[in-house]
Amino acid sequence: MRRVVIIGAGALAREVLDALNACAAAGDPVEMVGFVVDPQYSAAGTIINGRPVLGGFDWLSRHAREVEAVCAVGQPDVRRQLILAAQAAGVAFTNVIHPSAITSPWVTMGQGNMVLAGAALSCQVQMGHHVLVNFQVTVAHDVVLEDFVTVSPGVRLCGHVRVCRGAFVGAGATVIEKLTVGKWSLVGAGSAVVRNVPEGATVLGVPATAVHIRQEMPD
Repeated sequence: MRRVVIIGAGALAREVLDALNACAAAGDPVEMVGFVVDPQYSAAGTIINGRPVLGGFDWLSRHAREVEAVCAVGQPDVRRQLILAAQAAGVAFTNVIHPSAITSPWVTMGQGNMVLAGAALSCQVQMGHHVLVNFQVTVAHDVVLEDFVTVSPGVRLCGHVRVCRGAFVGAGATVIEKLTVGKWSLVGAGSAVVRNVPEGATVLGVPATAVHIRQEMPD
Protein backbone atom coordinates (compact mmCIF):
# COMPACT_ATOMS: atom_id res chain seq x y z
CA MET A 1 0.00 0.00 0.00
CA ARG A 2 1.38 3.37 -1.03
CA ARG A 3 0.65 6.02 1.60
CA VAL A 4 0.76 9.36 -0.20
CA VAL A 5 0.75 12.94 1.04
CA ILE A 6 0.09 15.94 -1.17
CA ILE A 7 2.28 19.00 -0.68
CA GLY A 8 -0.08 21.94 -1.16
CA ALA A 9 -3.80 22.29 -0.57
CA GLY A 10 -5.06 24.57 -3.33
CA ALA A 11 -7.12 23.78 -6.43
CA LEU A 12 -4.44 21.59 -8.03
CA ALA A 13 -4.02 19.63 -4.80
CA ARG A 14 -7.75 18.90 -4.75
CA GLU A 15 -7.54 17.71 -8.36
CA VAL A 16 -4.61 15.43 -7.52
CA LEU A 17 -6.64 14.09 -4.59
CA ASP A 18 -9.41 13.21 -7.07
CA ALA A 19 -6.81 11.40 -9.21
CA LEU A 20 -5.57 9.42 -6.21
CA ASN A 21 -9.14 8.52 -5.23
CA ALA A 22 -9.79 7.35 -8.79
CA CYS A 23 -6.61 5.23 -8.66
CA ALA A 24 -7.78 3.61 -5.43
CA ALA A 25 -11.25 2.96 -6.88
CA ALA A 26 -9.60 1.29 -9.89
CA GLY A 27 -7.73 -1.12 -7.62
CA ASP A 28 -4.40 0.66 -7.14
CA PRO A 29 -3.22 -0.01 -3.56
CA VAL A 30 -2.87 3.66 -2.63
CA GLU A 31 -4.07 5.71 0.33
CA MET A 32 -4.05 9.50 0.33
CA VAL A 33 -3.12 10.36 3.94
CA GLY A 34 -3.55 14.13 3.84
CA PHE A 35 -2.12 17.49 2.86
CA VAL A 36 1.16 19.10 3.91
CA VAL A 37 0.75 22.87 4.07
CA ASP A 38 2.56 25.73 5.77
CA PRO A 39 0.44 26.66 8.82
CA GLN A 40 0.08 30.26 7.62
CA TYR A 41 -2.07 28.95 4.75
CA SER A 42 -4.08 26.21 6.44
CA ALA A 43 -4.13 24.93 10.01
CA ALA A 44 -3.46 21.31 10.90
CA GLY A 45 -6.72 19.41 11.25
CA THR A 46 -8.55 21.38 8.56
CA ILE A 47 -10.54 18.99 6.35
CA ILE A 48 -10.31 19.54 2.60
CA ASN A 49 -12.47 17.31 0.40
CA GLY A 50 -12.54 14.66 3.08
CA ARG A 51 -8.82 14.60 3.91
CA PRO A 52 -6.97 16.42 6.71
CA VAL A 53 -4.23 18.99 6.65
CA LEU A 54 -1.51 17.12 8.53
CA GLY A 55 0.79 20.04 9.24
CA GLY A 56 3.78 21.67 7.62
CA PHE A 57 7.28 20.49 6.82
CA ASP A 58 7.90 19.75 10.49
CA TRP A 59 5.24 17.02 10.23
CA LEU A 60 6.76 15.82 6.97
CA SER A 61 10.24 15.59 8.49
CA ARG A 62 8.95 13.43 11.34
CA HIS A 63 7.05 11.07 9.01
CA ALA A 64 9.37 11.07 5.97
CA ARG A 65 10.00 7.32 6.13
CA GLU A 66 6.29 6.47 6.39
CA VAL A 67 4.90 8.21 3.32
CA GLU A 68 5.59 9.15 -0.27
CA ALA A 69 4.78 12.60 -1.63
CA VAL A 70 3.67 14.51 -4.67
CA CYS A 71 3.89 18.31 -4.89
CA ALA A 72 0.65 19.73 -6.28
CA VAL A 73 1.69 23.34 -6.86
CA GLY A 74 1.28 24.60 -10.41
CA GLN A 75 3.93 27.33 -10.52
CA PRO A 76 7.16 25.56 -11.51
CA ASP A 77 9.67 27.61 -9.51
CA VAL A 78 7.58 27.40 -6.32
CA ARG A 79 7.09 23.67 -6.88
CA ARG A 80 10.85 23.27 -7.23
CA GLN A 81 11.52 25.09 -3.93
CA LEU A 82 9.03 22.94 -2.04
CA ILE A 83 10.38 19.73 -3.56
CA LEU A 84 13.96 20.62 -2.63
CA ALA A 85 12.84 21.25 0.96
CA ALA A 86 10.99 17.91 1.04
CA GLN A 87 13.97 16.07 -0.41
CA ALA A 88 16.20 17.62 2.24
CA ALA A 89 13.84 16.12 4.83
CA GLY A 90 14.34 12.68 3.26
CA VAL A 91 10.97 12.35 1.53
CA ALA A 92 10.55 10.04 -1.48
CA PHE A 93 8.26 11.05 -4.33
CA THR A 94 5.72 9.01 -6.27
CA ASN A 95 3.84 9.38 -9.57
CA VAL A 96 0.08 9.99 -9.75
CA ILE A 97 -1.57 8.99 -13.04
CA HIS A 98 -5.35 9.23 -13.35
CA PRO A 99 -6.85 5.94 -14.61
CA SER A 100 -8.53 7.75 -17.51
CA ALA A 101 -5.21 9.03 -18.86
CA ILE A 102 -3.93 7.26 -21.98
CA THR A 103 -0.23 6.44 -21.75
CA SER A 104 1.74 4.46 -24.29
CA PRO A 105 3.79 1.58 -22.86
CA TRP A 106 6.78 3.44 -24.36
CA VAL A 107 6.36 6.47 -22.09
CA THR A 108 9.22 6.83 -19.61
CA MET A 109 9.09 9.02 -16.52
CA GLY A 110 10.95 9.86 -13.37
CA GLN A 111 9.35 10.48 -9.98
CA GLY A 112 6.87 12.99 -8.60
CA ASN A 113 4.92 13.37 -11.84
CA MET A 114 1.19 14.12 -12.09
CA VAL A 115 -0.90 13.11 -15.13
CA LEU A 116 -4.53 14.14 -14.73
CA ALA A 117 -7.81 12.96 -16.22
CA GLY A 118 -8.14 12.66 -19.98
CA ALA A 119 -4.51 13.34 -20.83
CA ALA A 120 -2.95 11.34 -23.67
CA LEU A 121 0.78 10.60 -23.95
CA SER A 122 1.98 8.93 -27.14
CA CYS A 123 4.95 6.67 -27.85
CA GLN A 124 8.50 7.54 -26.82
CA VAL A 125 7.39 10.46 -24.64
CA GLN A 126 10.05 11.17 -22.00
CA MET A 127 9.10 12.84 -18.72
CA GLY A 128 11.62 13.95 -16.15
CA HIS A 129 10.79 14.51 -12.49
CA HIS A 130 7.97 16.56 -10.95
CA VAL A 131 6.17 17.28 -14.23
CA LEU A 132 2.48 18.27 -14.29
CA VAL A 133 0.40 17.16 -17.30
CA ASN A 134 -3.05 18.56 -16.72
CA PHE A 135 -6.57 17.70 -17.92
CA GLN A 136 -7.12 16.82 -21.60
CA VAL A 137 -3.53 17.48 -22.65
CA THR A 138 -2.26 15.76 -25.82
CA VAL A 139 1.45 14.91 -25.87
CA ALA A 140 2.46 13.51 -29.26
CA HIS A 141 5.28 11.10 -30.10
CA ASP A 142 8.89 11.77 -29.12
CA VAL A 143 8.10 14.75 -26.88
CA VAL A 144 10.48 15.48 -23.98
CA LEU A 145 9.17 17.14 -20.80
CA GLU A 146 12.04 18.08 -18.54
CA ASP A 147 11.96 18.47 -14.73
CA PHE A 148 9.41 20.85 -13.14
CA VAL A 149 7.49 21.51 -16.37
CA THR A 150 3.81 22.50 -16.09
CA VAL A 151 1.49 21.71 -19.02
CA SER A 152 -1.91 23.32 -18.43
CA PRO A 153 -5.35 21.98 -19.43
CA GLY A 154 -6.07 21.47 -23.11
CA VAL A 155 -2.51 21.98 -24.37
CA ARG A 156 -1.42 20.26 -27.61
CA LEU A 157 2.26 19.37 -27.95
CA CYS A 158 3.14 18.05 -31.41
CA GLY A 159 5.81 15.48 -32.23
CA HIS A 160 9.47 15.95 -31.29
CA VAL A 161 8.77 19.01 -29.10
CA ARG A 162 11.10 19.58 -26.13
CA VAL A 163 9.74 21.53 -23.16
CA CYS A 164 12.76 22.43 -21.06
CA ARG A 165 13.23 22.58 -17.32
CA GLY A 166 10.69 24.68 -15.42
CA ALA A 167 8.74 25.91 -18.44
CA PHE A 168 5.02 26.68 -18.08
CA VAL A 169 2.67 26.11 -21.04
CA GLY A 170 -0.67 27.89 -20.53
CA ALA A 171 -4.14 26.47 -21.07
CA GLY A 172 -5.13 25.65 -24.63
CA ALA A 173 -1.76 26.51 -26.17
CA THR A 174 -0.38 24.59 -29.16
CA VAL A 175 3.29 23.95 -29.87
CA ILE A 176 3.97 22.71 -33.40
CA GLU A 177 6.41 19.91 -34.17
CA LYS A 178 10.19 19.94 -33.63
CA LEU A 179 10.30 23.09 -31.51
CA THR A 180 11.95 23.79 -28.16
CA VAL A 181 10.30 25.70 -25.32
CA GLY A 182 13.22 27.10 -23.34
CA LYS A 183 14.02 26.73 -19.64
CA TRP A 184 11.79 28.66 -17.21
CA SER A 185 9.83 30.22 -20.06
CA LEU A 186 6.08 30.88 -20.12
CA VAL A 187 3.71 30.26 -23.02
CA GLY A 188 0.49 32.21 -22.61
CA ALA A 189 -2.93 30.59 -22.69
CA GLY A 190 -4.27 29.98 -26.18
CA SER A 191 -0.98 30.80 -27.88
CA ALA A 192 0.25 29.10 -31.05
CA VAL A 193 3.98 28.47 -30.83
CA VAL A 194 5.50 28.30 -34.33
CA ARG A 195 9.15 29.03 -33.49
CA ASN A 196 11.51 28.14 -30.66
CA VAL A 197 10.86 29.89 -27.34
CA PRO A 198 14.03 31.37 -25.76
CA GLU A 199 15.02 30.59 -22.18
CA GLY A 200 13.15 32.74 -19.68
CA ALA A 201 10.86 34.27 -22.32
CA THR A 202 7.16 34.99 -21.96
CA VAL A 203 5.44 34.47 -25.32
CA LEU A 204 1.83 35.30 -26.16
CA GLY A 205 -0.53 35.27 -29.11
CA VAL A 206 -1.15 33.65 -32.49
CA PRO A 207 1.56 33.28 -33.58
CA ALA A 208 3.28 33.54 -30.21
CA THR A 209 5.76 36.40 -29.85
CA ALA A 210 8.03 37.31 -26.95
CA VAL A 211 6.82 40.11 -24.67
CA HIS A 212 9.33 39.67 -21.83
CA ILE A 213 12.63 37.95 -21.09
CA ARG A 214 13.26 36.85 -17.51
CA GLN A 215 16.63 38.13 -16.30
CA GLU A 216 17.15 35.74 -13.37
CA MET A 217 16.18 32.10 -13.44
CA PRO A 218 16.43 29.19 -10.98
CA ASP A 219 19.04 26.49 -11.57
